[in-house]
Amino acid sequence: MLTWFEHLMTGVPPWLIHIVIGGIVLIESMGIPLPGETVIIAATILATGHYIQISTFGIAASGAIGAIIGDSIGYWVVRRHGNKLLRWMHRKFPKHVAAEELAWTEHVFSRYGFPAVFFGRFVAILRMFAGPISGLLRMHYYLFLLANALGGITWSFAITYAVHYLGLAADRYFKDVSWVALIVFVVVLAVAGVFLRRRTRRLVHDYCGANPDAVDRAKERLA
Repeated sequence: MLTWFEHLMTGVPPWLIHIVIGGIVLIESMGIPLPGETVIIAATILATGHYIQISTFGIAASGAIGAIIGDSIGYWVVRRHGNKLLRWMHRKFPKHVAAEELAWTEHVFSRYGFPAVFFGRFVAILRMFAGPISGLLRMHYYLFLLANALGGITWSFAITYAVHYLGLAADRYFKDVSWVALIVFVVVLAVAGVFLRRRTRRLVHDYCGANPDAVDRAKERLA
């Protein structure tokens, strides 16, 4: 997980690292499938190990700012231009932006509103669709912005500081075998991510199986 990011970030000025982290999260939050969460985790591990000179707070702040701005861009593009962004996303990333995921996300956001935007930041599919779907449903922008900001800040700071303090604990208690602890930690994160993705896919499958009309409407939006 770290190799490509470590090579990219080593020797890069801190201000540019902030831009890279925030930019990747911003693009993901607009609805384009990029590994925003992975980048935050990788940057935090490298910063905790002093491989890159950037603060933990800076990483968390960059992720939060990228999340808030990216979601807002996705919101306004879809609100003003309808389904054009969703159609473009579907053409470019058909495996990530499919009718089933769109139908389920629209159901979640229309039913739960504010909590869906806030907690959706922690779920990959909802995180990617939060801005566009909220714009499509014409959710009041200031309500959306509040949920979006609180969710983005909580998500970014929680992930960053959790990884940071776990990294410090690994270095303190494992010392010479800290790399083993790091590998175990990364594996645990990966397993948790797989479990959450499978659970989400099951929810999507069950909802779409019970609501074929919603899937048909989503297909029309993407056509």
